[in-house]
Amino acid sequence: MSGGYMEKILRIDLSEGKLTEIPYPDEWKEKYLGGSGVAARIIYDEVTPDIDAFDPKNALCFFTGPYTGTPAPSSGRYGVAAKSPLTGGWGESSCSGYWAPELKFAGFDGVVVRGKSETPVYLYINDGKPELMPAKELWGRTTLETEHLLRDMHGDKIKVTCIGPAGEKLVRFACIISDEGRAAGRCGLGAVMGSKNLKAIAVQGTKGVPIANKEKLDELRKEAAKIIRKSVGMMFQTEGTSASVGTSVHVGDFPVKNWQLGNFPDGAKLDSAADYRKILVKKWPCYRCQVACGRWVKIENEVADVQPFEGHGPEYETLGVFGGALLNSNIETIAAANHVCNNYGLDTISTGGIIAFAYEAYEKGILNKADIGFDLKWGDGEAAVKLTRMIAERKGIGELLGEGPVIASKKIGKGSEEFALHVKGMGMPAHDPRVYAGVAGEYALSNRGACHLQGFVETWQGIESFYGPELGLDMEQTRFFGQKFGDLHASVGKGMPLYKVMAICNTFDALPFCKFIPICDLHGGREICELTNAITGMDLTPADIITIGERLIALKRSFNIRCGLSRKDDRLPPRLLIPAPDAPEQHGAIDLDIQMKEFYEVADWDWESGKPNKDRLVKLGLSDVVKELWPK
Repeated sequence: MSGGYMEKILRIDLSEGKLTEIPYPDEWKEKYLGGSGVAARIIYDEVTPDIDAFDPKNALCFFTGPYTGTPAPSSGRYGVAAKSPLTGGWGESSCSGYWAPELKFAGFDGVVVRGKSETPVYLYINDGKPELMPAKELWGRTTLETEHLLRDMHGDKIKVTCIGPAGEKLVRFACIISDEGRAAGRCGLGAVMGSKNLKAIAVQGTKGVPIANKEKLDELRKEAAKIIRKSVGMMFQTEGTSASVGTSVHVGDFPVKNWQLGNFPDGAKLDSAADYRKILVKKWPCYRCQVACGRWVKIENEVADVQPFEGHGPEYETLGVFGGALLNSNIETIAAANHVCNNYGLDTISTGGIIAFAYEAYEKGILNKADIGFDLKWGDGEAAVKLTRMIAERKGIGELLGEGPVIASKKIGKGSEEFALHVKGMGMPAHDPRVYAGVAGEYALSNRGACHLQGFVETWQGIESFYGPELGLDMEQTRFFGQKFGDLHASVGKGMPLYKVMAICNTFDALPFCKFIPICDLHGGREICELTNAITGMDLTPADIITIGERLIALKRSFNIRCGLSRKDDRLPPRLLIPAPDAPEQHGAIDLDIQMKEFYEVADWDWESGKPNKDRLVKLGLSDVVKELWPK
């Protein structure tokens, strides 16, 4: 293999203060590529079922992939993975920005962290030279303060990924922040980082990423840029991800009142063409990205004790969970809550979800003013901002809410478990499966819990059914690697395309790159394969992209099975299986069993246990997994 890799992985034992450089095995490149793919191999091999998420033996893996740091479009991404403190099973997240390319420029493809330092530390890598540094002065600081202090120490060229106070205090949905607000958000991996007393990883370097065929890559990059400029990507470039809020609200895809309702007319105010524009300062692009969907905003007045600020603005998901889910249409309070999450290191989706749970518990009289310290009324965005800070600091009711929906609802009791909405312990993203039936299966069957990015179903069904005509797209060109989800509301016929598209998305997370790029009419697989082959010198086909993804799904699923998860955890909250009482006509009932049976059949999973079957594991090159999952 001649390109795409720096050929080195850094392994760190924080308990011993030991740093070891190891070569990148060729077998891993061929079978798992990089990103969360290689992380899955390491974590399966090294994190046994008896190891808790906060055990020093848990492995926290930061991995780039062959795309990262190259001239290819959207090549600024990395994956981070570990056993999740939120789900107790497979945990992975990903992040764009500028940190990941800089890690490769500094000479490493990935960093594997085990152990726990006796005192807070950060890792500093300067052009191939790694060093653990004391972080006493950084501990307790926000992510923004941490990044600025590290720049003062090491110069403006360094790139930083770090945790805030939420990660230090082990909030189970704490995240990892880069570039002042780009988040590796889901699964609570910031808490794993905090449990190891690792505050940050700061990197800088001057090394170039080797490319197998530079001329071909340049040709393909220019071709891809033209496609992106003519496609749906331009909508996000012009308006950001909030551009889809209006359509989402119109069709009932937006979360409303903790998913009790389906209609939130005031939500249209949050669209980029409405109130969002009042706070917008500029676009914010990630590394090598033509889409530039990020938005930089400015809040000029104090909001719920949050001082005026400029910074990264709320994306679609944050607008959903801090907006519609709370019946809140005030863009300034949503931006303030987003800013607190970024500064303290909290996943906005999980935070908004647990706050919506608290609002409903208050509405039902299960929680009261004495429990909270103030009233919780639907539509009150300032109360949500206050709760966000309390969760991040583990103060008052925030101590309990910071445990996540499973533990919090169990401790609160009184029937609150029914409306603590989650899959495998992870809160719901802001797309409604009652509008896009395939989303139900995607949420239920995703290895990391409720996730709209493991199969990207809402995007493809949305393009075919709602967004496409509005955007003037050619519907015959919007078939993701040839997969078509069929009738929007039907549960029948979703298993095969869902499994294949989830496999493709797992491969994308191993390369890795932003999934807005394949939206941009790069659907047939040819462009993705050609870009990858030009970078690496491989000879991948679209079929290989699917096979690699199938291998990763099976490996991550096997890790979950080993951690005690099973078919019973492939579920959705009952509330999301029936139309909301005020639902628009697009809402439909979901038959999850039909989707699961179809998916299990094509994935070749055992219906009773949920395990991937022996023959499929062997076919996918995972014979070692068979011995553990099927010992007899």
